[in-house]
Amino acid sequence: MTFANNKFNIKLAGTLTIPAGQVPSGCDYDYRIGTQNRNEELMGHKPFLVIADYLSRNGIAVLRFDDRGVGKSQGNYAEATTADLATDAEAAFEF
Repeated sequence: MTFANNKFNIKLAGTLTIPAGQVPSGCDYDYRIGTQNRNEELMGHKPFLVIADYLSRNGIAVLRFDDRGVGKSQGNYAEATTADLATDAEAAFEF
């Protein structure tokens, strides 16, 4: 799934994990394992996936997404400031 950062006209790709039986109306979601930074892969371990799974099993929806220019997200991380990246988080929150 993707969502837009309209300030920079880019799409960010991620995975929304939702507790069983709590699918929001009009939401495009999937339960597939994401790739790249959304899982914070480290030596074959995916700590963000594990945390998202735990939270979702306990009633909390989780959106994790690839950084700009990583995986299926658009943009250039190396050129982004922390203020720019904050707009990515804001776009995720609004989504």
